[in-house]
Amino acid sequence: VTRILVLLLASLLCLSLAAYFTRTSKPTPNKALMDSAAVVTRRAFDALYAEKQARGIPVDESDMTHSGVIGRSNLTAITTTDGSLSAKRVSTNPNFAALFVLYLRRAGVHAGDEVGLMFSSSFPALNIACLAACEAVGARVCLMNSVGASVYGATDADFTQNLKKELVDYVATKSD
Repeated sequence: VTRILVLLLASLLCLSLAAYFTRTSKPTPNKALMDSAAVVTRRAFDALYAEKQARGIPVDESDMTHSGVIGRSNLTAITTTDGSLSAKRVSTNPNFAALFVLYLRRAGVHAGDEVGLMFSSSFPALNIACLAACEAVGARVCLMNSVGASVYGATDADFTQNLKKELVDYVATKSD
C-alpha cells in the first residue's frame, strides 16, 4: 500500500511539473491601457488625499490606504444610509480601473465613443476607477452622479463627488 501511494504521489508530481512547464501564456489584450488606467487611479487617489490634507478636511482613520475617498464614519447632511466599511475599502484597489477597461472593451467601446455613466457617490473609488478607464480607452463620458452617499462614501459636503471628478480629470491630463 505504501509503495502504491509513493508511486501515485510521484506520478502526480510529474504530471504537475509537466503541466507547469508546458503551459503557454497568451498576451493580455489592452494590457497597456489597463495598466495606464490603474496608474491614473492611484495618482488620483494620491491627489485627493493631498487635497483633503491641504484643505484641512479630516481624513477618516478608516482610510488605511490613504486613498482620500473613504468618507466619514459619522452622519453628515448628505449621508443617505448605512454603509459597509469593508466594501468601501475593497473598492480602493486601483486595479478596478483595469477591470473597467476590460469591460469597456468587451462592450465594444473605442476611442471617441460616448459612454453614459450613472454614479453613486457611495462608491467614489469605483467612480474614479471607471473615469480613469474611460480616459484610457479614449471614451467620451456623459455623467450623472448622485449627491447623497452612504456612510464611508462621498459624504463630506465640503469635498463632494463633483470636486473629486475635477481632480481626477486634472490628474488624467497630467499622467502623460
